[in-house]
Amino acid sequence: MLATLRSKTGGIIAKAFIGLLALSFAVWGINDIFTGYRTEALVTVGETEISREAYQNALQLRLRTMAAQLRRSVQPEEVRTLGIDRQVLGDLIRQASLDGQAVNLRLAVSDSEMAKQIASNPNFQNAGGTFDARTFRQILAQNGYSEADFVNQERQRILRTELANAVDQELSVPTALTKAAWAYQNEGRKARYFILPESAAEAPPEPSESELKTYYDNNKRTFTAPEFRTLSILRLQPEDVADSVTVSEEDLKAAYDKRIDNYSIPEKRTIQQIAFLNTAEAEEAYKRISEGADFLDIAKEKGLSERDYSLGSLTQKEVPDAVIGVAAFALDKDKVSEPINGSLATVLVRVTDIVFGSTQPYEEVRASLERDLKLERGKEEILNLHDRIEDERAGGSSLAEIAKAMNLPLIMVDGIDRAGRDPSGKNVDTVPARAASLKLAFESDVGVENDPVETQEEGWAWLDVVEVTPEALKPFADVKDEAKRLWTESKKADALRATARKLVDQANQGGSFDAIAKETGQEIKTTPELSRQAPSPELGRFGLQAVFATPKGKVGMSQPVNDSGMLLFETTEITTPTFSADSAGAKQMATALRGGMSQDLLQQYLVDLQAKLGVDINERLWAEIQDPNSVPASRRGSGAF
Repeated sequence: MLATLRSKTGGIIAKAFIGLLALSFAVWGINDIFTGYRTEALVTVGETEISREAYQNALQLRLRTMAAQLRRSVQPEEVRTLGIDRQVLGDLIRQASLDGQAVNLRLAVSDSEMAKQIASNPNFQNAGGTFDARTFRQILAQNGYSEADFVNQERQRILRTELANAVDQELSVPTALTKAAWAYQNEGRKARYFILPESAAEAPPEPSESELKTYYDNNKRTFTAPEFRTLSILRLQPEDVADSVTVSEEDLKAAYDKRIDNYSIPEKRTIQQIAFLNTAEAEEAYKRISEGADFLDIAKEKGLSERDYSLGSLTQKEVPDAVIGVAAFALDKDKVSEPINGSLATVLVRVTDIVFGSTQPYEEVRASLERDLKLERGKEEILNLHDRIEDERAGGSSLAEIAKAMNLPLIMVDGIDRAGRDPSGKNVDTVPARAASLKLAFESDVGVENDPVETQEEGWAWLDVVEVTPEALKPFADVKDEAKRLWTESKKADALRATARKLVDQANQGGSFDAIAKETGQEIKTTPELSRQAPSPELGRFGLQAVFATPKGKVGMSQPVNDSGMLLFETTEITTPTFSADSAGAKQMATALRGGMSQDLLQQYLVDLQAKLGVDINERLWAEIQDPNSVPASRRGSGAF
């Protein structure tokens, strides 16, 4: 079959879509996307139609998968912003393109091969690893499938996989390419460098009024005040209702007893242990110690080091053997136990130090414990208040009225921009669930009732936009001082770059790196060996890139790590590890290169295939799906996805 495919396909493909086309049973939950519908087609690929229902089913499956990965639902605006809708449609078009090519090539999957594929699917196998017809039928039923529908879709999946595998099986990466990529990735360099300070460049003269006005006119975006919004926020969190919650003394004492470990520091003991082969040997050692022998001398006789006989400072729960733990914590300091029959060996233990534990009395922790219990019970109370607030909102009450009636905090934000700053540039830290609330505030408008935002404190915040102040260009007179500061900084930076460039050219055109360092009075430093794969604290990201772009013996320049001054450097050494095509690293490189080549080839193949089959997109229907409230005049277009 593969030889036939190679002879009949007019281009070359790769397997970038195999992951998509060979998805496991989760993908098989999509309804048949190419047959069974007689409604208006969203896309036509050759003779294959993709219906609106097929697209919506595929999109919902993608969103369910993403929601499971993100552990939250994907919002409609994210679908458009991230291009998920176009990705799904593109996937369907690519699948249809491969299906159309399979039809043109008259490819098919036999019933026997289908039976083999289904039987080998682990989703349909029992604990013994064999096909279970009952499990098969149950899973199909749970996913809304008939056996015929599932088999038909599996045939399509197999054909797509075979077609995508057909041509690039013999694709190989030239050794020369692998070697070049290997050398690039593993090349090492060393450099000498110094920082040219800002003082090395002449200070610019005082700007004229016209120069400042020109700078202001050319940088209006810099001097434009952002849009500000005035917000009214009703906050409902456990702490907001905690004071209204009562906790009895009985409940407090019960909670103290239950949480006693939170208020206790357990006793710790430094324990030494000698293990013996049997009880008789342990008893003999214990007898010798009782007669005056030293515990550590016996440990040394058994060839034990301090690491072997010292257990360290442990709580009783931390002692690996519970039986030994009980015995050790019953000993007096510096006393040796009688033989202890532990779970693994018979041992003698000695306690060399004791740090006694302590427990905070109830009276000391009562206030914090009461606060904790009130907050915990407050979490239950706010669930009821949430519903009451929603009912009040539905009845037309304002957030201010609700806050007053329920004795809840109402936060007024007089002006805040998208970055969370007030008109003076200071961060506004009074907004609960700041990121989500700001996003909602600038998506909403005055008079729009918004859904509540969940807070990290397990509460909610209701937000109303009270006023919108559009962005506006600040008058020149108000920002003249700022314009002067920015103009001066810009001129200083230009002068420093010009000075640095002059020095670099001087060194590369007959001079030397040592000479320009001496001329500027700067000390030369040397880097350790540098790698493209590892950050350089000396040079920073831009400096590292510049060194690897500069030939050996040449001088270059870049921004320094702290953006103060200019980094001047000389590339002094270039080393490349010995290349071996059989090494693990070289094989990994070849595999990565092949994957990239395959992706490029597949894209080329699909573009060519779609051009031959023809892709007709119903743009009117596509626009309606994206925004049902905005339907343009009917028109159709085509293009490659």
